[in-house]
Amino acid sequence: MKTVTISCILIVFLCMNVNAQEVNKTFFEEKVGYDILIDHCDRSGLEGPEFGQYFKEYYSAYQLDDETIAKLSKHIKGITIKIILGSWCHDSKMQVPRFVKILDQINFKKENLTMICVDRSKKTHTFSIDDMDVSYVPTFIFYKEGKEIGRIIESPEKSLEKDFLTIVN
Repeated sequence: MKTVTISCILIVFLCMNVNAQEVNKTFFEEKVGYDILIDHCDRSGLEGPEFGQYFKEYYSAYQLDDETIAKLSKHIKGITIKIILGSWCHDSKMQVPRFVKILDQINFKKENLTMICVDRSKKTHTFSIDDMDVSYVPTFIFYKEGKEIGRIIESPEKSLEKDFLTIVN
């Protein structure tokens, strides 16, 4: 009986490891001359050494549009978001921290957000994002019920909050 229990525990552990994705990996990008984030990342990666200085600066300096935030909070149910970014890219360094601040303010569930870091060729290293049709970073892709409903590409047209609201409204 003990052997069966131990075997079951080992199988569960192995399955968990197979499904777990390594996040916040870095690699030396020759084109920029320093380490960049690659593949899946999370907030701790954005706040880490490769991106953190910019993250903290742009996050704290961004002034939220409270009126739009209040409206936005009512329209996020069922929304998932993928952010494709380059930790080497000026627009990503500026726009992603601002967007994360918006997500924080509207209490967006972190499990509904996926962040993917690309190299200068807009490629990942351990999986493909070719089906996402990303030419510029950052690209914020919004989904409802698994279907894409809109994008913010590189920089917002009006503001991050207003463009976000237009997409999900």
